[in-house]
Amino acid sequence: MQRSYHGSPTHACKLHPSPLQINEIMYSLLSLLSSLSLLLFLPWTNGVEGQSKESLEEEEEDLVPLVIWPGMGDSCCYVFGAAGYKGVIERMLPGLYVKIISFGQTAQEDSYNSFFLNSNKQVELACDLLSSDEMLANGFNAMGFSQGSQFLRALIQRCGRIKVYNLISVAGQHQGVYGFPFCLGETSWFCDLFRQFLSIGVYLTIFQDNIVQASYWHDPHDEESYQLDSLFLSDINQEVVFNPAYKERLSSISNFLLIKFETDMMVQPRETQWFGFYKPGQAVETYSLFESRIFTKDLLGLQYLNGSGRLHFLSSPNGHTLLTYEWLDSYILPFVNTTFSKSHLPVNISPHSTSTSTYSSIKSTTNSNKVITNVQRPTSIHVTSDGHVFVLSRHDNAIHRFDSNGEPLGHLGPLPNKRELRGIAAYDNTLYAVDEESNIHAYAMNDGQYTGIIYRTMGGSNSTSLQCISIDNDGLIYISESRESIHVISRDGSSLKNLSNIGTHPHKIVFDSDGHIRFTNEKDKSIYVLSKTGRLLHKYPTHLSYPSGLFVDSNDNMMVADREGGVRVFNEKGFHIHDIGGFEGCEDMKVSASGAELWVSDTKADRIYMFKL
Repeated sequence: MQRSYHGSPTHACKLHPSPLQINEIMYSLLSLLSSLSLLLFLPWTNGVEGQSKESLEEEEEDLVPLVIWPGMGDSCCYVFGAAGYKGVIERMLPGLYVKIISFGQTAQEDSYNSFFLNSNKQVELACDLLSSDEMLANGFNAMGFSQGSQFLRALIQRCGRIKVYNLISVAGQHQGVYGFPFCLGETSWFCDLFRQFLSIGVYLTIFQDNIVQASYWHDPHDEESYQLDSLFLSDINQEVVFNPAYKERLSSISNFLLIKFETDMMVQPRETQWFGFYKPGQAVETYSLFESRIFTKDLLGLQYLNGSGRLHFLSSPNGHTLLTYEWLDSYILPFVNTTFSKSHLPVNISPHSTSTSTYSSIKSTTNSNKVITNVQRPTSIHVTSDGHVFVLSRHDNAIHRFDSNGEPLGHLGPLPNKRELRGIAAYDNTLYAVDEESNIHAYAMNDGQYTGIIYRTMGGSNSTSLQCISIDNDGLIYISESRESIHVISRDGSSLKNLSNIGTHPHKIVFDSDGHIRFTNEKDKSIYVLSKTGRLLHKYPTHLSYPSGLFVDSNDNMMVADREGGVRVFNEKGFHIHDIGGFEGCEDMKVSASGAELWVSDTKADRIYMFKL
């Protein structure tokens, strides 16, 4: 078995980081970001301690080679860029053949060409370069940084002489960019004016041919010019002329990993890293891949990749292309540490998570096994240990009850005083409901009888309306309020503590396997994780319009309901795994104790869906 190859640059340039002579400011900023990322790696890059456990298990077979395409201003040889990542990966996977795509006889010339060598010419040269490398004759995995991501995709679509198994896009701009690095046009009038200025003449042939970044500039105010005059991005995205070979070749890869960086200041909009972009005619609101022409008309074969579990979306909380060793090891290495015998298989990016296996079969409401239509404006859901389902209706202010098959068993309420109920939760044989005046009511679940108020607010109707009620494993009741606090109450109505100053407006509350508090926040569209004392532990962005209901399973995989859409599934580390579509506006969802059914309330459609898991 040949494992003597440890990778080498595509030419014999020496490792010597030097600043680019042009565009000094932008290049130095890129260099600083890359240097910071490598500082996180340094403690791990010496000795065999950095070798991944998986690499030790693949000693019997050659690993699939890896090709890296650097980003703007980077080169084959700058140790604070692609070359640094190359070194880290080689230490993690000894014997892996790693090749960095470069154009030029020196590192400086390579960097220069990342700005000024025609994009189409770069793809053509890369096709010749890689197809002539005997080490890549049986195929390879590919990893692109920033603009290198869309260049690799173009290479796959255009070059029929190569075979790519897994494509890893690190902050790629697959729908282009509209904005200048570190100048956010969505929040600054000056930056917005500046990007409008940059659009003047950007589609002229002289700029399209000679400025790399112009070739993937996408002006949402002028979609026609982009589609007709963009000489690179418009072509690979099949905007005007459809080339069936592009779709066939891209859909033939084994896995396509899209990594988005949540605090990225280089790329605008960040959604382009997941094939999203600004809606036409403005530059504030964005659409997702699944709303784009590329997906709905299946121009690139992404429908097949998504449907077969080969299209993956990951979200990093860091800035542009900044990857820690742990993140690289956990989420990128599974796509790199592959052998030829397994190179055709979809990759499970979370081997300890049940998200992909449990929920991935549910694509939309068409997969439901039961649809209940006799409850108008259903909101909060609770599923008991025996499988009975309680659903709160905003229309008649009653709590409707169903058996595990969705057959109606009557309803509880409405309240004698006609107060509007806001949420429900249960413990043992008692169902608790919170009303608009912050009072907590109790019902006996066996017969549905109302047993009275267990907690009465002192503020009356002037009190802040409570948004949600939840109960932990110890039977303590947690109430989220519109202000920045969570109130904890015993089941006899005693006020125990108030988790205040948590820095955000909590909404739906649940508890994970460690007893930590998790809740959604519609204001910044995120999931928060708090300790029992209220200390912030994690924050996961959802990128939903109005994240409402939240469910956490025994493996800490999360499901989030969108009041303006469907359900989004995240793994235990907060990475987006899967979407369930077809809903008009979801409010809540629950999985039965047996794990056999998923219940979802679609408030806008007046429907409750049950899915068999």
